[in-house]
Amino acid sequence: MRLRASSSCKTIIIKFPERVTLMPNTKKIDAVKRLQKSIEENKNVALIGIDKTKHTSLEALRKTLRKSDSSITVAKTSLLEKAFEKVSDFAQFQKAAFPIKNNTALVLLKGDWSSSLKAIYEFAKKETTVIFKFGFLDATTYDRAALEKLAQLPSKTELLGKLIGSLKSPIYRIDTAIKFPMTYFVQVLKAKAEKGA
Repeated sequence: MRLRASSSCKTIIIKFPERVTLMPNTKKIDAVKRLQKSIEENKNVALIGIDKTKHTSLEALRKTLRKSDSSITVAKTSLLEKAFEKVSDFAQFQKAAFPIKNNTALVLLKGDWSSSLKAIYEFAKKETTVIFKFGFLDATTYDRAALEKLAQLPSKTELLGKLIGSLKSPIYRIDTAIKFPMTYFVQVLKAKAEKGA
């Protein structure tokens, strides 16, 4: 606001700026930058609903996710939206997931994301206030139902173990089939030798 007094007359003119711009809080700007950096570093993310979830439950979930090398970040939904808007790879995800409603947490899925999804799914069975909302995994957007189905699938390590077991099984059976007659034959010879001696 600027005041100016005119010399020819005794009126005071008050000029207001046409548009008042508010400077955003620097803490919020820093928070958006941190979220943006985390999202850019971890291309696999999930949004989970945490409405009415107690702090102790969130800490238990955080501890569970650390075991699978993932992390959970709780932030205001408006800050989450701004952070996603600044990352270009998430355009498809933004169309599906935004606007974010209710209290939401960002889960950064590192490495094998299937084990982290399974951990969230198992935790959500016990803590009904935690729900899947949306996920962005390997450049594909998933809704709640799809995330729950993915979480129920075996992890990559389990599938590799089953594959190796199925490949090993026929070889083991062949090995046993070859060894068994020889072992039986040796036992028969040994028994005859003991009888003859």
